[in-house]
Amino acid sequence: MKGVGVAHLGGACVAAVSAVSFFGKGGAVSRRYRSWGVSMPLFVLGGIVVHTIEVALHALLFASQLGWLFGTQRSFAFLYIELLSVFWAATGLGYAAHLLAASEDNAQLLCLLCIISSAVLSSVTMPLPRLKRTKAFKALYPLTYVSFIRYSIEAAMVAELTHYVNIYNVSVALDIQGFTRDAIYPHLLKIAGLGLGLRVFAVLLAAGGRCRC
Repeated sequence: MKGVGVAHLGGACVAAVSAVSFFGKGGAVSRRYRSWGVSMPLFVLGGIVVHTIEVALHALLFASQLGWLFGTQRSFAFLYIELLSVFWAATGLGYAAHLLAASEDNAQLLCLLCIISSAVLSSVTMPLPRLKRTKAFKALYPLTYVSFIRYSIEAAMVAELTHYVNIYNVSVALDIQGFTRDAIYPHLLKIAGLGLGLRVFAVLLAAGGRCRC
């Protein structure tokens, strides 16, 4: 099951960095549009819409490789939706980081820091009940409620564990991890909401004059 966390973590890092690079390569184009009087929020929004197609294709490619590599019991359709939600949220983080950071390199580092930190505060490192009892992370635990990495890993693990009811007691396994059986689709919706919120935040940053595109 650790492979699920590593795969989601790696995919999120790649997606976020690609989102930063997507806008980083368009500096000359954005300056030209700005000189023509084009609204930068609209420029950023247009870029986000266009990049969504690329995000969907990347998730499709990643899902095809992940299903073969880990031998998951989840259906390909579910695996694709799961990874698409992760890529959706991660690219939203990349857009916002690009507009907040002073350079493209700093934006990529910011994305990696946020994703890896959220992974440490999720079930990638240890089960959530143990994490809650750890003094070093107890004060930071509320941050996991806005961590798409936590939600994606929990949804993936619950979906995977439900296919092994004939092997071991799934309810006990879920309790040990601190998961609930009905958390799959609510968590995927939370990830989609976080991705949408980050996109709105990026457009608002552009409207406030933070466009470095």
